[in-house]
Amino acid sequence: PARGRLFAAVLYPAERGHIAAIDIDSGKIERLCDIHGPALYYVTSMAYDPVGGILYFAEDNNFWRDLASYNLDTGVKTTLIENVRMGDLAFNPKDRSVWGVRHFNGISTITRVPVPYTDWDQVYSFPYGRDVFDLAISPDGSYLTCALTEINGTQQLIGMSMDSLSAGSSDYDVLCDFEVSSPANFVFSSDGKHLYGSSYYTGVSNIYHYDIELDSMMVVTNCETGLFRPVPFSEDSLIVFKYTGAGFVPGMVSTQPAEYVSAIRYLGQEVVDTHPVLKDWVVKPVAVAGRDSTLAGVTSYHPLRNMRLSSGYPIVQGYKDYAAAGLRFDISDKLGMASLKLTGAYSPVRSLPDKEKVHLGLNLNYWQWTVGGTYNHADFYDIFGPTKTSRKGYSWNVAYKKNLLYKPPKGADLKLYVAGFGDLETMPRYQNVPATYDRFVSFGVSFTLKNLGGTLGAVDIEKGWLFEINSHNNYVNSEVIPLLYTEFGFPLGAPFDHAPVWFWGSAGNAFGEEDDSFSNFYFGGFGNNYVDHRTVKRYRQQYAFPGIDLNGVSGTNYGKGMIEWVLPPLRFGSVGFTSAYLRWARLSLFAAGIATNIDDEPDRRALVDIGAQLDFRLVTFSLLKSTLSVGYAAAFEKNERMLEEWMVSLKLL
Repeated sequence: PARGRLFAAVLYPAERGHIAAIDIDSGKIERLCDIHGPALYYVTSMAYDPVGGILYFAEDNNFWRDLASYNLDTGVKTTLIENVRMGDLAFNPKDRSVWGVRHFNGISTITRVPVPYTDWDQVYSFPYGRDVFDLAISPDGSYLTCALTEINGTQQLIGMSMDSLSAGSSDYDVLCDFEVSSPANFVFSSDGKHLYGSSYYTGVSNIYHYDIELDSMMVVTNCETGLFRPVPFSEDSLIVFKYTGAGFVPGMVSTQPAEYVSAIRYLGQEVVDTHPVLKDWVVKPVAVAGRDSTLAGVTSYHPLRNMRLSSGYPIVQGYKDYAAAGLRFDISDKLGMASLKLTGAYSPVRSLPDKEKVHLGLNLNYWQWTVGGTYNHADFYDIFGPTKTSRKGYSWNVAYKKNLLYKPPKGADLKLYVAGFGDLETMPRYQNVPATYDRFVSFGVSFTLKNLGGTLGAVDIEKGWLFEINSHNNYVNSEVIPLLYTEFGFPLGAPFDHAPVWFWGSAGNAFGEEDDSFSNFYFGGFGNNYVDHRTVKRYRQQYAFPGIDLNGVSGTNYGKGMIEWVLPPLRFGSVGFTSAYLRWARLSLFAAGIATNIDDEPDRRALVDIGAQLDFRLVTFSLLKSTLSVGYAAAFEKNERMLEEWMVSLKLL
């Protein structure tokens, strides 16, 4: 009230979750700060220090929750404690501590974060099977209320003395029994004599008033669509949020009790009333037992020792321009920590040399490690070229991938690998480039740092950034040839909702001879197959350049940039039928430029292209998602004729 503003956490279509200040008089909304990792419906949990002018809130709400603060006077946002796993925040004005509920191993714990908010204290842990939520603390800091839910589904509004709670007492007062309806968001009035909250007790969410002195609960509203999150504004009025088709809309209601409240008629309840025998069909709740009594014993689990054959089936693969038939066997442990894939196929084609007719593959995954090997590698999607990964010869590889940071949409990944190749005809990464030598070893490291995400209603990434640096090195003919390149991307803005404009860039340098295929980068093409399983927008990749042939441009160094505009999706409501239908269509426009051999004027090449890709999201069998893509691009080079490329691709699942 002192500031005349209502502070709310909001999540709008085409915008990131953020904290906003709503002016009570004008309704003007001011964006204060972003919320990393908002929850879908509740967005976040907030508490307010009116004296210090500080908002406390939870971030990373879908994972391990961080505690953050925002200073209204300075506009500074601060992360206080990471991975505190605490929500349902409440501020204690008596000692300026922040209280909340921490969940860990199925146990709900009331916790306290004292000044200077660098650590938390365990106050009281409820027995397994009980959960509490929606904490509120009285203005004098003497009393705490919350909602308590039992394992059988019954829910109560309870209150506890702060002094007794801090002393470890589990005693509490039952203020009101709501049976199986949740008492939600009950908060104190400014004088501490009343509580206001909401509940579906009548079948629709109405506002309730609890008088602490009279120990009585009264219903305040009788609404049709639902009122939520009451905020006391004055002695006779509340700010509440009404549920509408446009979202939650704040408004004012009186604190006077409603004279009449109608209940919602439930068909299920009427069926039970008509046929009482249905009450006997309810499954009785399982009695809560101590966790230790349920343990038969504890032993170490070894994934590799518990691997068993999980499946085996016939397969068809593509090798060069031919087909191969064979078998695949999958071996894994029951928890999916270790898996082994074995494939074997044969190409009964006379034109192939005998030593190229057999195709073998092995791939072992164990935690972050991957070990693999191939002989005349073949792949199912090579049947549907033009991009082919099948290769003559043999290979082996060992890779290690580590998630240095996993807080979606934020992430940091480190990957190390080493691989060996023999009896090659073409380069492993570039199908149209002959290998200068048929035997070599490659090794390298890549580091990826990203913060890519979308907003409500998004079908593609809309905000954030990407940075990746790669070191790819070839050991060929007793010589090490290093290749270093980087990729990055960031949005340039959005002219309207769900229409981001992106810039994608890449640059690299190889330290080797220009006439050696191992010391060159190669670019060209969309890269999509007619039937595919990899990412849809392959034109964003470092090696892609739509309009020219695959691997059609090369250089020992390069610089590349692309501007992309992703238009808002066109959504379909009734195209198709239940087992197969269209969800949306999305058009992307792009223009790119590339320069290779920048430091060598006679061999320097500079090209530009423009193109578009139209993607259709298909859903089959009600939930299996596929994407049909159609693309076109034209490439231009000085004193050369224009080149064109069409692309059609169906990405499965």
